Amino acid sequence: MTHGKFEPATGRGSDGQGITAVRQQLPNILNVEGHLRIRSLQCQLADQSEALERLAAEHARELSNAYVRLRELGQLKNDFLRMISHEIRTPANGVLGVGTLILDLCPASEERTLYAALLEQSGLRLRNLIDDTALIGDMENLTMETTTAISFPELLAQVSTSLPDIQTSIEQPSGVKTFPLNGYHPLLKRAMESILLLATCFSGNKHRAHGVVSVEETVLRVRLELDALSLSAAQVAEFFDLESHVRSVSTAESLGLAPVVAYQILCAFGGNLRLVNAAADAGYLEASFLRQQRHGGLAAVADLRGRNQK
Repeated sequence: MTHGKFEPATGRGSDGQGITAVRQQLPNILNVEGHLRIRSLQCQLADQSEALERLAAEHARELSNAYVRLRELGQLKNDFLRMISHEIRTPANGVLGVGTLILDLCPASEERTLYAALLEQSGLRLRNLIDDTALIGDMENLTMETTTAISFPELLAQVSTSLPDIQTSIEQPSGVKTFPLNGYHPLLKRAMESILLLATCFSGNKHRAHGVVSVEETVLRVRLELDALSLSAAQVAEFFDLESHVRSVSTAESLGLAPVVAYQILCAFGGNLRLVNAAADAGYLEASFLRQQRHGGLAAVADLRGRNQK
């Protein structure tokens, strides 16, 4: 038997030509496979994008509905506060009037004088509470376009006149006189009165308010030092909330809703009011006022308000 020599394929036979053809087409095959894989990924990405868009649209609808509901609840709260203040005012005046009449019929005595002072104090507090409740209910009707030009020194002078029992010692830089406060003058005066009274409630000296004024480009800040702030950080954080009970258990209990009203007045005109617990029984009360804008109206105030809330 004759044996032939083994020769490896050189690609010149039919099988070799097929392998060569496959090798030549291999890059094209890989390109097609890569293209199909990319196409598959693009389809998956498109599906996921559509799903995310549907989810985002659903969340947007939920947020919009929640916002509308919050607005409705806020309006109901304001209507309730206005109604309550109106309904309480008449019987409260009647009770106070009858109380005064009864005291007038009593013979003069030390006890009568004590009761008369107590009735007057309680009556003033009740009237302030009714007025504050009505003002909170109408707070959203305030327009930032209704402003009157007044500087802080002028405002402080008027407040000092209405609160003669409080000695104010507030350092003011030279530029403060040319800084017009944004807001409605009577409301700013009311807010500043409450701020000074609040500062004395949290100070060892109940007849003195000490602080300093700083002026930036668009914001004027009044910082009043406190040395008897016996509130925790959590209590300080919710102090100006309307629903909070912290005020009623603090040394500012006698002010009623006045701190809330002051806070809302300042915020309505782009400012802010903060109570800060810096150390044990020490801290400060900071009131921020926005510069009055001659042009730009609400848009300008809204643009500046975000910077002032920090």
